[in-house]
Amino acid sequence: MWRNLSLLLLLAVVAGAGGFVWISSDALPSTVASHFNAAGQANGFSPRGAYVNLMLGMTVLAPLLAALLPRRAVTKINARINLPNGGYWLAPERRQATIDFICGQMAVFGMMLAGFLAYGHWLVVQANQMKPPTLPASAFYQGLIVFIAGIALMILSLFLRFRRRAD
Repeated sequence: MWRNLSLLLLLAVVAGAGGFVWISSDALPSTVASHFNAAGQANGFSPRGAYVNLMLGMTVLAPLLAALLPRRAVTKINARINLPNGGYWLAPERRQATIDFICGQMAVFGMMLAGFLAYGHWLVVQANQMKPPTLPASAFYQGLIVFIAGIALMILSLFLRFRRRAD
């Protein structure tokens, strides 16, 4: 059940992020400052349509691929899954719960990736409202730190879950 719920939540978050990118792109100029240096100064420009298509593709496809390809791999009946104490965690009575946990974690990663990409797009929209276009670099780095911290927490949860047998 958790696997289906996480999949539905992933689809909802990705659809929301894609909708956000689509709707907020109306505020962009015809030529979008789409690339910025470390200080936030624009150093690359794109036609609005190309930028929106690329951003929509990245915001929707990257999270779905990141979450669904591993899901497909681990749910195969003879999938080779490398876990500490794999014999224990992949025993028939625990295999489904283990796979559900892994799939749930990948869905969470997909949601975090969709959120981070939508946030980056929002910063680009904000940057293009300024003359000259300037990305708030500190806001980007703060978002990146939150994203990386989320990934670190996911890795920690995987280690804690599979560190040893639950006797």
